[in-house]
Amino acid sequence: MKFSFIFLALLLALLSLNCSDRKSNRLNSEATVLLINGNNVQLAEFLLVANQKRNDIMNLFRKNISKYPAINEEKFWNNTFDGIKPIEKLIVETEKQLIRIKIEQDLAEQYRIIKKFNYPDFKHNLKQENKRRMQAVENKQVIYGPVQYSEEFYYGYLHNNMVLALKEILGKEVFNFTDKIYQNFYEQNKETLFKKFKTKASLLSENKEFSGYKKLNEIKQQIRQLLIDQEYEKLIAKEILAIEIKIVDEGIVREMDVILLKEVI
Repeated sequence: MKFSFIFLALLLALLSLNCSDRKSNRLNSEATVLLINGNNVQLAEFLLVANQKRNDIMNLFRKNISKYPAINEEKFWNNTFDGIKPIEKLIVETEKQLIRIKIEQDLAEQYRIIKKFNYPDFKHNLKQENKRRMQAVENKQVIYGPVQYSEEFYYGYLHNNMVLALKEILGKEVFNFTDKIYQNFYEQNKETLFKKFKTKASLLSENKEFSGYKKLNEIKQQIRQLLIDQEYEKLIAKEILAIEIKIVDEGIVREMDVILLKEVI
């Protein structure tokens, strides 16, 4: 199924079934909930990403929370604000984020930054890393960061570093920026993004004796990163249009709001 509002409508339709239509399922964190481009999304990974998105959704609805100060948190998530339930918004935004994550993981695998992502392997590696860090502390060796990583932190840490490496490779091997592109970008954004730079010289100047050369080089480095980010988002948007998603466990999806209220909220 192509990624579209059709899929989101199906997901929400499953959630909207009456309680009497729902089946009671034992919670299995290793159960595969979705397939995104053939990649398994286990319930544990879905819940982790939902937990990462939780505060974003709360902030989105914060102005509405102030209108209903007597509503406790659980009632807030199941309440309707302007036709939208926060719990349903959380599920949809979690799924959108997972789509992006799986696309980025596939690209990183394609460019040999990572091996194929597997959530059980991720948990095993986290366990090994925490064991290594604990042993280092016991041996009075220097470690950076916390003594123990949480699943959520380590997942985000690895993914963010992966994306940085992916952008760098794409910037070198895929995206092609000419001097004219640099110059045009600078001219279009100099009054906002580059206001602190006072030089009036051409961005294309390669005269190292020119007093503003370092400033120009700094500007070009900033523009390069901005252009990479811009092209990267275009690439992700293109990949999203071709995404294929399959709901594997309709029972879990049907109960997802209940599961989130129990495990995340």
